[in-house]
Amino acid sequence: AEDVKMQRTELAPLLKMPLCPGDSWCLIDYKCFKKWQRYVGFESWDLYYAGKSDYYPGPIDNAKLFEDSETQTLKKYRMDKVDYEVIPIEAWNKLVNWYGCIEGQRPIERTVVEYGKYFKCCKVEVYPLESKPSQNNDSVNFVSSQFKQAKDSAEDGGIVNLQKKLSQSHEVPLPSYLKPSSSVPAINLF
Repeated sequence: AEDVKMQRTELAPLLKMPLCPGDSWCLIDYKCFKKWQRYVGFESWDLYYAGKSDYYPGPIDNAKLFEDSETQTLKKYRMDKVDYEVIPIEAWNKLVNWYGCIEGQRPIERTVVEYGKYFKCCKVEVYPLESKPSQNNDSVNFVSSQFKQAKDSAEDGGIVNLQKKLSQSHEVPLPSYLKPSSSVPAINLF
């Protein structure tokens, strides 16, 4: 009983932390997270179950979130508070320390980004955009690049970083429309 009280005490402030741009948060399977909450009596209505061995959550298992267990690519269209919960990386590390994680699974770490020009809002970017440009509709040779939706643009390096990746690739020559030119205005993809 003392152990579950200590876990509640240690994780409660972490789970109430505000989102700050650049911070790392992790996705955890929603059912796994709810099992842990019940086991430690995190919510007042779960205190009856606190510390009872029948409700021990066991190791974290995010397998239901993965499209492919080998690459651990996140399934599309997963929803916060339905399929997963986002928790600060410090909370993830504590849960893994206490309960472990299914062998071979890595944390699903995501970055907090700031949205909005006039009214700022922070959000964990669960699905960074991915661009796969190719030349002449070649579906085999392409260069993959991820964009942080709220952050990367022509002004702060998103396009420039993609240009660098493309020019470093030997299979795909840099298309002329992506080569830097002072006559081409900066574009913002978002």
